[in-house]
Amino acid sequence: MLGIVLASVERLTGGHYDADQIAAWTRDRTPAYYEPDIAAGRTIIAEKAGSAVGFVSSAPGELTRLFITPEVAGQGLGARLVRYGIELACAETLRPVILQATLNARRFYERNGFMYESEGAYANGTGGIPVRIANMTLAPSFYPAERRSVSQIMESLS
Repeated sequence: MLGIVLASVERLTGGHYDADQIAAWTRDRTPAYYEPDIAAGRTIIAEKAGSAVGFVSSAPGELTRLFITPEVAGQGLGARLVRYGIELACAETLRPVILQATLNARRFYERNGFMYESEGAYANGTGGIPVRIANMTLAPSFYPAERRSVSQIMESLS
């Protein structure tokens, strides 16, 4: 998952962030950073030809991470992952679904049902240069008609 994040951040941010911001954003990230999301069963990893090319992670009421490799950008994978991420975020909660989007991804999330609320800043948990982000909330018409449990969602992918 780390390789997907690094490739995505370095090659898909489209000039929205400078090298120092990107370095601060990804500093101290290791494969172990993503293990709690996987262990919680709230991460879906997409593969193409046996290689991981994207993933989405959610917590109750929040889409927390969505990254794809540059090679699959624009092919619809991100939209499919965001739909699964929304389902996971809705599982076992009635809270509104929120996310903190990078500036380059704001329009993508708007096309996929999220509404811009405000601009904010994200600093890697270890500190560093803040990265400007867009705080967003899922529009009411984009919530799943049926709320399933995390295990039901994961079983449907098998």
